[in-house]
Amino acid sequence: MSPRSRKPPRQNERPAASGRPGASAPGTPGQAPAGELHPAPGAAHLPAPTVWPCALAAGITLIALGLVTTLAFTVAGVVVFALALAGWLGELLRDQ
Repeated sequence: MSPRSRKPPRQNERPAASGRPGASAPGTPGQAPAGELHPAPGAAHLPAPTVWPCALAAGITLIALGLVTTLAFTVAGVVVFALALAGWLGELLRDQ
């Protein structure tokens, strides 16, 4: 493999000790197993993907639908919105 065919590490990740991402001898103390990349020091932590933003959007959509049709959609939208907001905030607080 020529030096030109190597891909640079992805942003916010640094390669393993050998200079290639995940290239370390198995069982070497202090090094990651093959295929594992380390986050760069000072990199931003991103929360795990979640379904709550979609549920929140569904609640807002139901509220808007209820404003032009009937009160039942508005009530359902408020309930979905409140549950989604509570679920999303709960996940974010548990993650910290």
